[in-house]
Amino acid sequence: MTVYSKSQLVAKPLALFVGLALWTSGVVYAGQTKSTDSSSPIWSADVIQDLGPNRTAPFMEDRDRAGVIFLDSRQLVVHEVDLDTSQLSSRRSADVSSPFRLRVSVLDSSSGRSILAREWGTRVRHSSVLVSWGGILLRTGETLRLLSKDFVELESMPIPHPNPGEEWEMRVSASRKSVLLNYYKQDWKERVNFSRFTVLDGKTFEVRQTWTETPALHNTLYSISDTAMATDEHLHTPEHIFISPFGKNRWEPIWQKSERSCAGPAVLTFVTDNSFVYACKEFSFVSGGQVLMKQTFDKGQRPVAGKVSVTEDGKHVAISLQRVKGGFFDTEQHTSSTRVVVYDLSSMVQVLTVNVHPLPKNDYDFALSPDGSKLAVLNDQRLSVYSVPVQWARE
Repeated sequence: MTVYSKSQLVAKPLALFVGLALWTSGVVYAGQTKSTDSSSPIWSADVIQDLGPNRTAPFMEDRDRAGVIFLDSRQLVVHEVDLDTSQLSSRRSADVSSPFRLRVSVLDSSSGRSILAREWGTRVRHSSVLVSWGGILLRTGETLRLLSKDFVELESMPIPHPNPGEEWEMRVSASRKSVLLNYYKQDWKERVNFSRFTVLDGKTFEVRQTWTETPALHNTLYSISDTAMATDEHLHTPEHIFISPFGKNRWEPIWQKSERSCAGPAVLTFVTDNSFVYACKEFSFVSGGQVLMKQTFDKGQRPVAGKVSVTEDGKHVAISLQRVKGGFFDTEQHTSSTRVVVYDLSSMVQVLTVNVHPLPKNDYDFALSPDGSKLAVLNDQRLSVYSVPVQWARE
């Protein structure tokens, strides 16, 4: 078997993993089945404060400024970064003093009842809340806090990034059993270009594995399972998804994309160790290098980059689609519609579509519950929770 580096993207599809059992008819097209178009949530409530004039331009650019994630199937977490003008900013640490506050609320997923509320000092950027099998990873600027699921701080570690060419990225596997920390540095003057990866056990937060790769992997489409990383490399034709086992620095093409070159936003996520979902101009569920399910999007529709949620068992995945108009000559592009689509991968059907209305202006996020029974959608200040239909029988 030929091994390629990331800079040698040779078009040669390989079946690296043993896939799920294929249907005898081959590829299943989601367009052949029905989908529930739901506009009636179980409950809705305003959960985010109206920041109004306190927003600043770099503040709005922070992709982790507000979000929603399920702590478990009964509880969900909503976070937001607010501005408190009564406080000054400490250069030493946001814990000392900071006008930016990361506020976290835990709600009952069935009723919206408030269970717990906490806040921490943070920075204008780089705030996030991730959930693993055993706890919570909470980032407040240059500090990463490891918390239990009842928000007891177990440990904190500095994650500094003093130079523009270095940063930290974090990924959690769909099963929530693995956490990847990616510290990357690119400095052309120093001639350094690397990623230092650390894999933590998602239950104990113990270090499971560390290694370094060159060149750096960052600001690109990549995902992790409990054993490997997958990335979307589209610099060569035909395009492929590449996979490398943890610590091996051995990137191999697993799947040649069926669609033509995709210059727009895309989604890539592992759903199990053996399978992943890719979406750009169409939705593809791939296992063992074979497409098990495919759905072509309507003209003008495209995924919202970075917006994807997978259940712990890998049976359900949610992505967001938006319809974009304009962009030709003097016409500015604008979003005319946004929706969240939920797929049942075990039955290989699209089971739920939620039209997001009105269109989000500032904050937008969504999450599936670990058991796949609920979908939470954050639209600016308002959070709505929907019931996901039980598996549909394959027709």
